[in-house]
Amino acid sequence: MRAARAARACCVAALALVLAAPGAAPALGHAQTQASGLRGAIASALHGRSLRFNRAESAVSDANARLRGECAGVQGAGGDVTAVLSFLALSDEALAEAVSTEADAATQFAAVPDAPDRRAAFAAARETARRAVGHLRNARQLTLRAAAELTRVCEGLRAGSAP
Repeated sequence: MRAARAARACCVAALALVLAAPGAAPALGHAQTQASGLRGAIASALHGRSLRFNRAESAVSDANARLRGECAGVQGAGGDVTAVLSFLALSDEALAEAVSTEADAATQFAAVPDAPDRRAAFAAARETARRAVGHLRNARQLTLRAAAELTRVCEGLRAGSAP
């Protein structure tokens, strides 16, 4: 901890010497420095959010693909999978909406430092991000309903083929 603090102090001192040198670039104003720090914080938060969102989106997308593969086998065995496929289609639509809304939220978050009213811009971006997560949750719920329906169809096939 002390070593990191000392290294940071050394870097700050070196930066001060460079800026104080003749012909050095003028120091940034408080608003520019604050916006720059905010940009860095937002970039870091967006990176983590992007990783989590992409992981969740990929999980739902992969589950939908697996269920479609299983539907082909069940349909070949004589099962009616139209309800399952309709749930999966709705899930895909919700997933596409989630991805689109998340991209809008990322754009809005990136614009916060340059907005005249940062608080309002951040609130709007946060609301858009919440809608994206809501769409993602909806897609996951639809995938779960499709899986439950496929299980019901499979149980019906087993019951019909039992001696």
